[in-house]
Amino acid sequence: LVEARMKTVVFQELDFRSISFSDAVEYLRLQSKELDPQEKGINILLKSENGPNPNLSLMLGKTSMHRALKLITDVAGYRWRFIGNMLILEPRPKIKPKRNESRTGDFFRD
Repeated sequence: LVEARMKTVVFQELDFRSISFSDAVEYLRLQSKELDPQEKGINILLKSENGPNPNLSLMLGKTSMHRALKLITDVAGYRWRFIGNMLILEPRPKIKPKRNESRTGDFFRD
């Protein structure tokens, strides 16, 4: 339900210049109330404790909230999930590199 509504909230233009990720999310949340055909807006919870908060620069023509959030969360290293009527944004888990199982040290032995 919320994801479908995100596709109906349409921005005529987005122009973010060196704005923090959290400020961009807050802007989208506030604007969604004005642009939502159902006049509800999108409830967003940003779980950012110890998460990245990079500065973003983004210029888009007419686009949906769904697409805008997809772009900025991908760039910022976040993922989203839905619980009820709430969109939750949280840092993507860090992927641990696989342990190299080759024996590189033996290659140069005499």
